Amino acid sequence: MSTLIIGKDAPLEDTLSRFKGITQNLGLDLKEHNWLNPLPGLWSVELSDSSLPKQVYSNGKGATRLAALCSAYGEMLERLSNHAFFSDYYLGLNNSLEPCVHYSDEKWTPLPEPDENGDLPEGALDLPTDILNASLRKFYTENLELKLDALVDLGSSSYSRGVCSLPFTNARNGELVYFPINLLDNLYGSNGMSAGNTQYEALVQALSEIIERYVKREIIKKGLSLPEIPEQILKLNATSYETLQGLQGPSLKVKCYDASLGGRFPVICAVMFNQSNGTCAAAFGAHPMFAVALERTLTE
Repeated sequence: MSTLIIGKDAPLEDTLSRFKGITQNLGLDLKEHNWLNPLPGLWSVELSDSSLPKQVYSNGKGATRLAALCSAYGEMLERLSNHAFFSDYYLGLNNSLEPCVHYSDEKWTPLPEPDENGDLPEGALDLPTDILNASLRKFYTENLELKLDALVDLGSSSYSRGVCSLPFTNARNGELVYFPINLLDNLYGSNGMSAGNTQYEALVQALSEIIERYVKREIIKKGLSLPEIPEQILKLNATSYETLQGLQGPSLKVKCYDASLGGRFPVICAVMFNQSNGTCAAAFGAHPMFAVALERTLTE
């Protein structure tokens, strides 16, 4: 049996088999726990490695049990691939001396050596041209003083080797730009990380997440009021609408709002109002396909 859902480039069964195979080949012993199915079309699960359950773990959500499990394995692989689980740890002296500490295509920019008096020439710690590009260097230094020695990454903590950077390709013009790992870990965390059955599926997921968080920030920062999505539009997505109806209760009301900011971004916002104490909680979801964005918002 093959289960192909909208927005995915392979059946869920194939995805799960392939993702499980990858984790097993890596020697991981992953355990499923804390399965939840509070409503029709609403599943979640936690996945963790038996030897390091507090460090190596992920969460999965979906409209079905299988979709939630695939989601959990996808998040596990995205974070493994991006070395996210140990980005807050010093990896030890032996690792810092390896030919490559993080990735085989990493690049090191040495720190300038002080003179015999222990002094550095003026401007010696300014960001060099081989890190970021001119516009990004301006962006990161516009409102604060960012010096080269502040960009040594925690994983290596190797001031003798300097600043470790990874190559990123500008999607607009193909320019290769080296980003310091320190900036990636401290400013972005898991934002924009993704895994998928194909390159384009992963790219759509990563871009959707970045857009979702940007829109959320803009709404909160500017105190924007959003238009409610008409019920007749929500009804076109039967499974998600059933989930939405199931979330309603005597003291709980859930509303879905158009967070596209005037049709510019594929983002939906769902707000749950607790009428018994006057509080509320909001969730956001993004995807070029409305049905996928709606499902993501409700499962979130």
